[in-house]
Amino acid sequence: MAEKTIYDSNNIFAKILRAEIPSHRVYEDDAVVAFMDVMPQGPGHTLVVPKAPSRNLLDADPA
Repeated sequence: MAEKTIYDSNNIFAKILRAEIPSHRVYEDDAVVAFMDVMPQGPGHTLVVPKAPSRNLLDADPA
């Protein structure tokens, strides 16, 4: 039986959302924050993170 993963509120993305870790935000609304990756794989590499606690992509709201 697979163990259910618990959301870790101290993960790196949660800390960025709470502005505990600096980031270069390029977009923000009520649902998401987009910021530049600190180790980009190419020019303009941007991460988009949902504000709602999500353990993985399947937890994220599809809207």
